[in-house]
Amino acid sequence: MSHEDLDSIFLKGTPLIDVRAPVEFNLGSLPNAANLPIMNDEERAAVGTAYKQKGREEALRLGYELISGSVKTQRIKAWTDYILKNPQAVIYCFRGGLRSQITQQWLKEAGVDRPLIVGGYKFVRNHFLDRTNQIVKESNFMLVSGPTGSGKTQLLNCTEGKKLSIDLEELALHRGSAFGSRETPQPTQINFENALALKMIRQGSKKVILFEDESRLIGKNVIPTVVFDKMRESSVIWIQENLFQRVENIFTDYILNSHLDKSTLMNGFKKSVKSIQKKLGGLRSQEILSLLDKSEQDFLSNGELQSNKLWIEKLLVYYYDPLYLGSIQRRNVKIAFKGSYDECRKFIAELSNQASYK
Repeated sequence: MSHEDLDSIFLKGTPLIDVRAPVEFNLGSLPNAANLPIMNDEERAAVGTAYKQKGREEALRLGYELISGSVKTQRIKAWTDYILKNPQAVIYCFRGGLRSQITQQWLKEAGVDRPLIVGGYKFVRNHFLDRTNQIVKESNFMLVSGPTGSGKTQLLNCTEGKKLSIDLEELALHRGSAFGSRETPQPTQINFENALALKMIRQGSKKVILFEDESRLIGKNVIPTVVFDKMRESSVIWIQENLFQRVENIFTDYILNSHLDKSTLMNGFKKSVKSIQKKLGGLRSQEILSLLDKSEQDFLSNGELQSNKLWIEKLLVYYYDPLYLGSIQRRNVKIAFKGSYDECRKFIAELSNQASYK
C-alpha cells in the first residue's frame, strides 16, 4: 500500500476495523477505527506466553483453540455487522500479520471480502510521523498570540481562520492552562499525535498553517518536538484586546457556556487556583478563592453570575498577564501583525487568499 493510498484512506474518513486486543487499542489507535478484536486481552496474553515458552506452532494451535466454536462465530458476526453498516471498512492489526490475515480469511468464508492495511498499525504510525516531519519542513507556521482571553481560539476557528488553522487544544480536548480541563478525557499521547498528523496532511505543505501560541504541554498531551520547535521559530499575529473585553470573553466561555452545574464548576475553579498557589502567592490565592466563594453564594442565593468577573479579572492581572507577557519577552518573538480581534481576522483573511505565505 503506497503512502498516497494511506493518505487517501484517512482523508476520506474510511472506517477501520482494528482487530488488536483492547489493551493495544487503548494505548493508541488510528482515526476512524473501531476495536473489534480477534482476541481479547486474556486470550492474547495466553497466546503470547505459549509463543515464548513453546514456540510459534503451539501459539497458533492455542489461538485457534481459544477462538473457535461460538467465540469464533461471535467475532465474525461483530465484523460482518460493522461492515454491513460501513461497507468500505478496511482491516488492520499491529503489523498486518496473522491476526488481520485470519480475520480477512474468516470474513471471505462468510461471504465478505475486505482489504487489509499492509504493514498494519505500525506502518501507519511511522507514515504519520514521516508526513508530520515532511509537512513541518515544507510549510510556514504562524502563531495566533495575545493575552489570555483575547480570543485566540475563536480567531483560529472563525470562517477565515479555519481554512489555515490547526486547533491543538481541540485535538487535546484541553484549553491548555490550569483552568483548561474539559468534561471529556484527553486522548492518549499517541492518539493526539495521530490526530495532529491527519490534520497536517489535510492542510498540506508549502502554505501557512496557523496555530495558537501554546506551551509544550496541553494538559497531559505534549506537542511533538518537531512541531513545537517550528512553532517557537515562527512569527505571531498579536491580538490586542483591552482587559474589559478579555474578562467578558472568559466569562462567556468558561461560565456562561459551560455545561457543568455551577457548584461543580466552582469547585473545579477552586481546585485550579490551589494548583497554581505557589506561583500566584498565598495572599492573592486567598483573595481569589474568597471571590470565588462569593460568586458561588451569589449564584445559590439568586442565580447571579456577574460577580464571577471580579475573580476572573484578578486572575488575569495577578497571574496570566505577567506569565504570558514575560514568556513573549523572553522568546523575543517576531510580530507579523498586531491589532484588534477584527483587524487580525482581516489579516488572516488576506493570508487565506494567498496561495502561499513567505
